[in-house]
Amino acid sequence: TNSEYLKKIIWQLVTTLYAGANLSVALNSIVHMLVDYNRNLIKSYTAELNFLILIYLLVAAVVPTIGMTVMIVFSVFGALEVNEMMFLGIVGFSFVVQMMLAGYMLIKRPHLY
Repeated sequence: TNSEYLKKIIWQLVTTLYAGANLSVALNSIVHMLVDYNRNLIKSYTAELNFLILIYLLVAAVVPTIGMTVMIVFSVFGALEVNEMMFLGIVGFSFVVQMMLAGYMLIKRPHLY
């Protein structure tokens, strides 16, 4: 099998049966090991997700808002001519980066059993 944890569980159960020890103790330790493993996966994903959410908020809200504000201010002073394509470009760029970040978050999600 491909699962390392399944191999360890089967090995531990077989060893317990050969030794004639109490099977409930072995099963309890296996369950605790898997629960701890899943908790660690969730904690590490949560830490990574917090950073990704910060980046997502920057790309989705802060950068387009500040970018458009700066473009409007520059257009008032004549340093930049703002047209509809610039606004659509910023919105399109923001949308593409948001989709990339959402896909990355989906890929990095831990697979819990």
